[in-house]
Amino acid sequence: MHDSDFDKQLKMEFVETLFSELEDCQDLMMGFEQGRDGEVINYILRKIHSLKGSAHSVDWSDIADQLHHVENGLVELKAKHGKGDGEAQKIISVILRIFDQIVEMATERLPE
Repeated sequence: MHDSDFDKQLKMEFVETLFSELEDCQDLMMGFEQGRDGEVINYILRKIHSLKGSAHSVDWSDIADQLHHVENGLVELKAKHGKGDGEAQKIISVILRIFDQIVEMATERLPE
């Protein structure tokens, strides 16, 4: 089934928002690596949760699933906050790789 013009526009707006929000989250994650501010995790969690809902609304469940993995990683990161072990860096690296995968997935869906 082909997307209507409305659906195409909705998906284009979602992709624009997705790219912008993921870039913001990536910047925040890099800052978190340096400063370890727990409130940053909560802020990123809210952004990712909103993006996950938006991905479902445009019927891109695979991207929503990836965003769910990010949420899980952020919850794990929050639990390790302040413990000083090397696990936090590993979690951040995985989350940043997932961000890259999500951008790639969304880019493949952009109309030519």
